[in-house]
Amino acid sequence: MRADAALAGAVWVVQVLLLQMGAGEWGAYTDEFGPLWAAITLAPIIVRRIWLWPAVAVTGVFLALGLLHEPFWTSQGVALWVLAYTLAAYQRWWRAVLGTLLLWTVNNLVLLAVVENGFVRDENGKQLMSLSSGLLINVVAMVVIFLIGRTIMARREAAQVLRDRAAEAEEGRAAHAEQAVAEERRRI
Repeated sequence: MRADAALAGAVWVVQVLLLQMGAGEWGAYTDEFGPLWAAITLAPIIVRRIWLWPAVAVTGVFLALGLLHEPFWTSQGVALWVLAYTLAAYQRWWRAVLGTLLLWTVNNLVLLAVVENGFVRDENGKQLMSLSSGLLINVVAMVVIFLIGRTIMARREAAQVLRDRAAEAEEGRAAHAEQAVAEERRRI
């Protein structure tokens, strides 16, 4: 949990630094509560290993709050990515797919509303992102994050199988050595 708290803290610091010192576009879609809201929305990252499904539900609610106040939606990216990865890396296949689809569906519905409301326009009224490009980016991100999570899970399982085999081989070697010593003692 400490490592997850450190991750959330580091992400928050980077977000605040980008808001304060980054390009104007970075903070153009937040309000004065952006840093506070970013900190609150990162809380599910901290508890994700203990209470994964409640963390997913809270993140879904935070995403949906973007319908009420669009700047809330802009601070969700990292929490969404980390939880989607966690689902893929630690859950059974069907649960990982279900959780991932739920999170990204809520995110895409809010994206649809945000684009329709004209939230992603510059000061001249020019749309900065089309709905199709936003959905495409989200689908690609979802697939990549899911595949990374599943790959990490497969590697972790393969490493565990190798550790189990090594332990069995060591036990077999120790038993064989004890048997050889016992036979040698009987022979003497």
